[in-house]
Amino acid sequence: MYAIAQFGRDRGKEFARVLGFTRDVTPCCATLHYLFAALDRRSFERAIRRWTGRQVREQDWQAVSFDGKTLRGTQGHELAGVHLLAAYAHEAKAVLEQIPVDAKTNEHKTALEMLNLIPLEGKLVLGDAAFCQRDLSRKIREKKGIGSGR
Repeated sequence: MYAIAQFGRDRGKEFARVLGFTRDVTPCCATLHYLFAALDRRSFERAIRRWTGRQVREQDWQAVSFDGKTLRGTQGHELAGVHLLAAYAHEAKAVLEQIPVDAKTNEHKTALEMLNLIPLEGKLVLGDAAFCQRDLSRKIREKKGIGSGR
């Protein structure tokens, strides 16, 4: 939250006005904390997905990368990390989809699920060695995508 609040503050009052704030400053860290805590996560994710979906449709993207990351809070030793798999469209500079990797499985199984969620026809699909699996390659070909390991 701190980084988001600082980002807004660093850009000044014109940035705050463009975003629709009535004060000359963007919200502080504590305000953002309470805002995000009160939001319905699924509704927020749907809204973000609709917005990024419009951005992506307006771009002529040709490549998508699959990559997993573990997100940790500022008290990483106290809070369990959330492991996510993301599909990133390079030319659109946007995440097409991002889903949690269940602790009882791995990125490979999650990638199979994600391939059902994103358009692949004519797109180059990139991933590290963990994604060089026959079933993933088969599914990419079925959806008329082009597979490539990094």
